[in-house]
Amino acid sequence: GDVVLLTSLGYSPSGEMFNVPSEMLAAVVAAQLQSSKLVFFTNGEIIQGETGSMVQSLRVSDSLKLLDHWGLENAASTVIDPRMLSRAASLGPPAASPAAAAAPLSVVTPASGAAGVDLESAASLPKLIARSVYACSNGVKRAHLVSPEPGELLQELFTRDGSGLLVSADVYEGIRAAVPSDVMGIEEVIRPLEKEGMLVRRSRAQLEQEISEGNFWVISRDGGIVACGMLKAYGPSAEIACLAVHPRYRRSGRGEVMLAYLERIALTWHVESVFVLSTRTMKWFEERGFRAVDVSELPEERKSSYNADRASKVFLKKLETPRDVDAEELFWNVDRMWNVSSSSSSMP
Repeated sequence: GDVVLLTSLGYSPSGEMFNVPSEMLAAVVAAQLQSSKLVFFTNGEIIQGETGSMVQSLRVSDSLKLLDHWGLENAASTVIDPRMLSRAASLGPPAASPAAAAAPLSVVTPASGAAGVDLESAASLPKLIARSVYACSNGVKRAHLVSPEPGELLQELFTRDGSGLLVSADVYEGIRAAVPSDVMGIEEVIRPLEKEGMLVRRSRAQLEQEISEGNFWVISRDGGIVACGMLKAYGPSAEIACLAVHPRYRRSGRGEVMLAYLERIALTWHVESVFVLSTRTMKWFEERGFRAVDVSELPEERKSSYNADRASKVFLKKLETPRDVDAEELFWNVDRMWNVSSSSSSMP
């Protein structure tokens, strides 16, 4: 129950005194403590998309691109290592984030209606985003940038939609759209599960067709495929299929990461719900927000190809906002993603 107050005054080895910006101090201390959350109060600014909607969620990769776009690395008081900004050029496209859908973006202060990017104020939104990037790149799971208005902090932390901007660590590094040369790697992941009857058999031609239509995603590591997943739209719904993890990497969080990534892609497609067909991993999907429904609730096009002999159970999940996916990630131990597991469990 103790509250620790840290002074912003620091001393050099020679005894010279410095005034360290409190926002920078907070980011560094949060990283050292490996905090789950870091909260900054803004000057009331928000990031606004082209349609006027407020952007409420950014990944570190998206944040780096925004900072690079704003030219923050050239500001007189750069707040993060410029080498981090150089990563933006090598990062893939944003992971279905609102930033990608809402570009171009602008910084707006709703109270005054003023628009523009303030790079000088210590508490300006771009500066706080930069400090959030530093924290989330060094062990902090998420940073909340909240207006100081009464009730905003409670709304941000205890409601589904929040009130401010959430910057969160990247858990999608290594995920990309599959390309034709990935087919053999995908087969290595899914063939054992097909032999066990857990996945429907797909020929190489079918895999190549789905890849060419942009329905397949993979997680790659050191040039190999360690997990895959497929998302196929049927009107207002989409099917998640072929979700599989290489046996060496099961129980490492990659199944959850791929599932959440596909849900984010579905949100950008304006899909209202996703569904899966499963014969053995029902509990795994139920624990991640899916509920069992009758086959009759399948889209007509998918219902016509349903294999009654296989008797797969149908599980449906309603999609709300990216912030809902963010909330689910709180329950992941993301750090374990990169640990190799020898478990042979059938769960992703």
